[in-house]
Amino acid sequence: MGNSEQIERIAVPEEWHGVRIDQGLRLLAPESGLRQRQQWCASGRVRQNGRTERKGGRLEAGATLELLPEPLPSKPQPASGVRVVSVVNALAAVFKPGNVHCEAQSHNPEPSVESVLPNLFPRQRPRLLNRLDYPTSGLVLVALSQGAFDQYQIWQDEGRVRKTYWAEIHGEWTGPELLKWRIETAKRKRVAVVFEPDPDPLRWTHVRALYRIAPGRTRVEVVIAKGRRHHIRAHLAAAGTPIQGDSLYGEDSPSAPLYLHHLRVHMPGFTAETPPPWSENSAAR
Repeated sequence: MGNSEQIERIAVPEEWHGVRIDQGLRLLAPESGLRQRQQWCASGRVRQNGRTERKGGRLEAGATLELLPEPLPSKPQPASGVRVVSVVNALAAVFKPGNVHCEAQSHNPEPSVESVLPNLFPRQRPRLLNRLDYPTSGLVLVALSQGAFDQYQIWQDEGRVRKTYWAEIHGEWTGPELLKWRIETAKRKRVAVVFEPDPDPLRWTHVRALYRIAPGRTRVEVVIAKGRRHHIRAHLAAAGTPIQGDSLYGEDSPSAPLYLHHLRVHMPGFTAETPPPWSENSAAR
């Protein structure tokens, strides 16, 4: 459902009368997520008795609910640079360059990882499993089935997902190997680091110095299990070593690239790795 070349339709059952359109679309696509159904509404693909419906509309008993086929995709947008790194069964990993959004932005026509997934995985129903900040490069995980999506959530809650990043920081790493500080992610531009242990060990950050790139610049390896928004950026900045190019948590120019890259992911039966775009030339910068 959702990517078919045919119009999908169903008569609205009596017991579904008055249900919101974005919820009622489960009649046509029971495995779809709310965000996906809302995007179908926003793109004008949902009709009820022939009229286009938005997400806040209501189902009418006996009406014909239709989901129009997705427009034929254009060729993958090369400017985005998103590409497939690995596929194992119904799990996949794609590479996201820096300065590319993970999720489609309704107010922004720029390509995103989410917007190119139908091109990369035609006739499937790909769903993002993790997100990276806009300036961060590296691996983004994709589920190609509901079963894979659910299994990933279980593995992550069990601590069986290991995400390894490389970062280049200001100064030298002399801090502890384990940062346990709690992060508050209330709706604000910058998250707040609270200098007390997070009760969930899966939220802790493991840091290991790799080598010095240049005076005042060190490459570190960072490992997390379950990340929060700006997790690594905030932790490293709170330790006194902000990431090179981070204008939000450091003092670098907003035009500078962020030297944070999701290098490797490992979970049962699946491992993927892709090198950072700056690995060969960062020493010269």
